[in-house]
Amino acid sequence: MDMLHEILRWTHIGIGVIAFASLWTAGFSRKGSRVHRTAGAIYVWTMVIVLTTAAGLTLTTAWRGQWFGAVFLFYLLVITGTALWLGRRALDFKGDARGYTRGPFLYLGVLNIAAACGAVAIGLIAEQYFIAGISVIGFLIGFGAIGQWRKPPEHPRFWLKEHIGGMIGAGIATHIAFASIGLRQLFPEMDTSVISIWPWLAPVIIGFVAAGLAEKRYVDGGAPLR
Repeated sequence: MDMLHEILRWTHIGIGVIAFASLWTAGFSRKGSRVHRTAGAIYVWTMVIVLTTAAGLTLTTAWRGQWFGAVFLFYLLVITGTALWLGRRALDFKGDARGYTRGPFLYLGVLNIAAACGAVAIGLIAEQYFIAGISVIGFLIGFGAIGQWRKPPEHPRFWLKEHIGGMIGAGIATHIAFASIGLRQLFPEMDTSVISIWPWLAPVIIGFVAAGLAEKRYVDGGAPLR
């Protein structure tokens, strides 16, 4: 089991590096361009592998009896996978808001809320209050999905807003996972006081600002995508 855990961990890290590179390439390239679409496709498929290995790491962590770590990994897996799925799904339902919010939409909302509750619980029990605080992302995704299931969005460019929000949301979660977990494993000699707060806060702040600016330009402002 230890060998499997190590194989999964290093595969997760290695493919994650490619995912990071493709995410930033898509983010800085012109929206709708060939580079943007290609980098975006690479990001989605590499993230599928990242999420698959993350699921395996969650199971092996639980098998080791590290239940707090397993619950937290499961929480990151849920919010990241949901955000990625929403961002990609939006491209297939550009003119169909009701179709976009059907299928497993409601169940994913409930799953995110449940996973967020788990993050709150382990954060409070272990006195890791940033873990409890970061659970707000899961609650936002969960209640947002339930709200859209009840009342689909009406904006003509809703799909673009959902695509931007989903991809940036997945990026926020992967940056949190890398900065808070990956850095500790790759560089255990680092000062933990330095990497204990900002890995949580910086991706959230930067991600929300980036999403707001992109939505203002492309969704509300109607800027062309090519």
